[in-house]
Amino acid sequence: MKLSKENAYDMLTGVGVLGTGGGGDPVAFGKPLVDWDYQRDRVYEITDPADIKDDAFIVCGGYMGSVTVFTSVGDMLESWETRFELHEAMKISERITGKKVNHLVPFELGGTNTTVMLSLASRAGITTVDGDGLGRSAPETQMITFVGYGIELCPMPVVSKNGSVVIVDKTTSPALADEIGRFAVVQ
Repeated sequence: MKLSKENAYDMLTGVGVLGTGGGGDPVAFGKPLVDWDYQRDRVYEITDPADIKDDAFIVCGGYMGSVTVFTSVGDMLESWETRFELHEAMKISERITGKKVNHLVPFELGGTNTTVMLSLASRAGITTVDGDGLGRSAPETQMITFVGYGIELCPMPVVSKNGSVVIVDKTTSPALADEIGRFAVVQ
């Protein structure tokens, strides 16, 4: 289902409530991103989980760390036109698995991570799954529901704003994968 701009705004209100205050401010960050993308004819499209093929390759992701690093939303959006870290991470996922990403899913609900995954999907010409990894926002990646069902975080590509790329191939615990990722994004 393609979201109209108004539907996307309504979604931001919902993720602001369901995100329980975490994951970034949907008005300060999410709304400018929606406006930016829709002005460039990028439309957000969500897919019902029941409509996804069993062999689909779905990548769960988002930004890691504090949303306070987004000091200037306008500058950040402008920079994403030439280098979007999440797009790089998605391409690395494809390279290391040998599979093309069919759908994306945000790892949490929140004004930043939900919206950036919709933006990434629209830029990549794929859809976002109507769902998320947790049902709210979370301070750490390993808290997502998928981990409780035995789905590993690894391999986990981490791309920092400054250009560092770390692929967390395997860890002894999901918490360690998150710690390594956090270290990489702040360097």
